[in-house]
Amino acid sequence: MQRRNQTRTFAIDRGWFLVTFVTRHRRRCLGYLDGPRFVAHPLGALVIEAWEWTCEGPMHVRSLVVQPMPEHVHGVVCMDGAASPLDRFVAAVKGRTTRRAREEGVIGTSIKL
Repeated sequence: MQRRNQTRTFAIDRGWFLVTFVTRHRRRCLGYLDGPRFVAHPLGALVIEAWEWTCEGPMHVRSLVVQPMPEHVHGVVCMDGAASPLDRFVAAVKGRTTRRAREEGVIGTSIKL
């Protein structure tokens, strides 16, 4: 049986959502923890860039925080008045991360995140 997409969302308050998505096979490819501090690998930095770019773009999403971890990402967004639903926001972040990672040579064309 194929596993479903590793994206979780929870409504916190009216329009606010906690979003968590996990790398494929929970690979620790986004960075590492140095004590309490997260140190981003190039792919982790691209996730942050894609999150911020998507929030500032035409979707009109407010981001409270985004925090990558070695094999997953947590973020809190407000979709109140947003131009697109939450699933489109998540797809846009993942898609931009993948495109930028391929452009930068961080991942190959056959690798899926």
